[in-house]
Parts: sequence; C-alpha cells; structure tokens
Amino acid sequence: DIQGYEQITTDLFPANGEYYGLKIIGDSMAPVIPDGSVVIFRRQDYVDDGKIAIVCVDGQTATCKKIYHKNGGIVLQPLNPDFEAIFYSKDDIVAEPVTVIGKVLEVRKRFE
Repeated sequence: DIQGYEQITTDLFPANGEYYGLKIIGDSMAPVIPDGSVVIFRRQDYVDDGKIAIVCVDGQTATCKKIYHKNGGIVLQPLNPDFEAIFYSKDDIVAEPVTVIGKVLEVRKRFE
C-alpha cells in the first residue's frame, strides 16, 4: 500500500534504477534501523552476502534483513540480537515462495 512519497536525488541514486521506500515495522533491525524508519532500496533480484535486503516471504510479506546465501538457500539475519536468524532452504524458497526484492541503500527516520 502506498502511504506516501520520499524524495531522492540523482546525485545519491543513479537514474538507471528503480527505487522504493518501505516503512519498517518492528524491532528486528534495531538499533541500526529502528521501528518507524523508512528504508530506501533499489529493486534487484540478488543481494550480496552481508548486505541488507528487502525480501518477500510467503509471496506477500516484505521483510528487511541481512542476507547470506548458504547451501543453496538463504539466511535472513536480523541485526537485533533478541531475534533469531531464519534459514530458507532451496525447497522453502520455491514453496513459500521467498523472493529477493532489493538492496537497502539508505535509512530515514523522522522525529515528528
């Protein structure tokens, strides 16, 4: 659902990409990405190990986590140590489905 728009400039984000914002709900990425923050991400279907990705789980729910590729599957690692990593096997990726949507490039937090 579109909840608003964020302005981005071509000096920070090259014009040849698709960029989106996603409001973070929850504390799994705190303190780096606190609840209520907006992350700006570039649409891409692969994100390198150790980078923060937006991943669609179950075909509907987007989540923001560090990603690692392991044994043909992926590990989604929260930054908050109170949360546990989730491993999706190759079979899980197909069955759920689990799809990488993009790479997080920036975090924005408003103090209103």
